Amino acid sequence: MNERKRIFDLVKQGVISTEEALVLLENIAKETGGRVKPSEDDISPKEWFISSDRSLDDESSMDAIDELTQLENLEHQIDEINIQLIELNETLQLEESAELLQQKRTLQDELAKLMAEKQVLEAKIDEKFYHKANQHTQTETDSWKEQASDTFSQVSDKLSDVTAQLGRFFKKSIKNVSQTVEDNVEWKELSIKVPGLAVTSFEHEFSYQESQPTILDFKLANGSIDFRTYDQDYIKIKADIKIYGKFDESDPLAAVMKRSTIELTSDKLIYHLPNKRIKADLVVYLPEKTYDYISARVLNGDVTFDHLQGKDFFVKVTNGDMAFQDVRATMIELEGTNGDIKVTDSNVNDIVVETVNGDVRVGSTPETARINLINGDVKLTFVNDGLQALNVNSVNGDIKVAMPKNNGYELSAKTNFGSIQSRLENIELVEEVNEKMNHQLSLRRVADTTAKVTLSSNTGSIYIK
Repeated sequence: MNERKRIFDLVKQGVISTEEALVLLENIAKETGGRVKPSEDDISPKEWFISSDRSLDDESSMDAIDELTQLENLEHQIDEINIQLIELNETLQLEESAELLQQKRTLQDELAKLMAEKQVLEAKIDEKFYHKANQHTQTETDSWKEQASDTFSQVSDKLSDVTAQLGRFFKKSIKNVSQTVEDNVEWKELSIKVPGLAVTSFEHEFSYQESQPTILDFKLANGSIDFRTYDQDYIKIKADIKIYGKFDESDPLAAVMKRSTIELTSDKLIYHLPNKRIKADLVVYLPEKTYDYISARVLNGDVTFDHLQGKDFFVKVTNGDMAFQDVRATMIELEGTNGDIKVTDSNVNDIVVETVNGDVRVGSTPETARINLINGDVKLTFVNDGLQALNVNSVNGDIKVAMPKNNGYELSAKTNFGSIQSRLENIELVEEVNEKMNHQLSLRRVADTTAKVTLSSNTGSIYIK
């Protein structure tokens, strides 16, 4: 693997920081430039072109050296832009803004321009290299053929005798070595150290007794967040932290604090730890009261809420599950990429779910719910009355809905490659279509409270009861 590519992979994996990557790239450039007498195996084709050139005049040699110097400068600029793009992409995964997107487009345009210049320059250098290599090969071909002919003739005469002697020698030597090892060697277990990634683990407890904020803003790159209530009147956070690799700070807590943003005001708590080389599993203990707004954004990890009361909840998880247990809220907005979503034993007015891969399960009865996902099943169990609007769309997955017994509704279900099965009673069938790639069902139940229900799936089936 190319050294530069290996460094970029380490940055993407969070093993080294962008600053450390730049230092490594500079060291590689210095080592390449400071090599005095490289061997034929180590020297690059372009270095061989300059070091072994005896036929070109001084002007041509200087042109070649200038072009190679320009190429090294271009590669260094490309490396720096790649590092900046990696760091910018990490930031965009946690928070998008027009300014950051514009900065990314500018860097990509600059990178494309530099890559085009590099290709043109490499083409010029390669042309000179192959021209010189052809001259060098043509000059040495005749003498090489004569030497090779004499050598092969001598080898042919000796080959049979040498083969027989080697066979007898190896047979006798292996037998002697085996006996000597058995008589004189005592086998012992050895402990061999192999290189690995340095990991520092520690636990720390944060307590905030100065104020009682009602707005909570959490952001993590790696780690889970567990929100729960307890019988104290201040916020407490228990953190189980792991640091991958080494930082300049000798104290691990100081290294974490330097790379995090923790702010507390009278009405708001901000806890951001976006560094990918730090994993923090948090248990957030909250006083029992109604919170105005709770936001949790996690790149890799789970987010759970247990026995909590608030107005608005916003959760965004890229890789991980989201779970709400015994939560009372006005609105819950969930965005996911890979992971399951579960809302059970809760009292929520509005639920909005947008996800890509994972199952969605709701065991409570909201007033309105909108659920969209690509790959995954949806299971909704509405026990209480009060449902007003439901919209579920799954591209690849089944939809299972248990409607409230006393709720009225106008229901429309559609699937292309699946089937629609209904066990509803006391309903009015409005329309039913059963074709090869088109299955539709529309029905109505009249009651004091009427909900508009729309269910849609492309490849999955729809079950209603």
